[in-house]
Amino acid sequence: YSSHEAFHHYQTREALFPNTAHRFDSGGHPLEIPDLTFEYLQQFYRKHYHPANGRFWFYGDDPVDKRLEVVNDFLVDFQEGQRTEIIDAQPLFDMPVKKSAAFPQRDDSDMSKKTICSVSWLLTPGEAQTAEEKFALSLLGSLLLGRRGSPLQKALMESGLGAQVIGGGLDDTLRQHVFSVGLDRVAP
Repeated sequence: YSSHEAFHHYQTREALFPNTAHRFDSGGHPLEIPDLTFEYLQQFYRKHYHPANGRFWFYGDDPVDKRLEVVNDFLVDFQEGQRTEIIDAQPLFDMPVKKSAAFPQRDDSDMSKKTICSVSWLLTPGEAQTAEEKFALSLLGSLLLGRRGSPLQKALMESGLGAQVIGGGLDDTLRQHVFSVGLDRVAP
């Protein structure tokens, strides 16, 4: 919330995922944090930040036995836990959704080019994608926006409508993939 880019990101997530936990800021909304109690925080932490909800990733060619030993040493003192609920898929929208929000400005300078404009698509209905589908979406996102010379990136910058491309393209970190692109410092 300290930058307009972060504020825009949170607003976009809220609009794309109105029916799921993804509409919330994972760190908590700054205005609500002072109302949290230590007891609530501990209870929430124990429920959601238990190894039963985690995944372990390894990289490299070290011996598998050594990896498992490291994980075992980490988990040995934990009680068996209940996995918390899986986040539901956001139903796809039947029609476009528009959202406008005022965000904190960087300074008191000229307000004529202080608008962010973006378009985001919820790409997948929630079913697991195949490795080929995930790779194809990632490749397409990279081809469209991955470099300054990428066609969508180049077209947006050459349009003169804004000063900087925002949105990041494909986000495959959530259950459902999102594609976002837009411009910062657009004249309203």
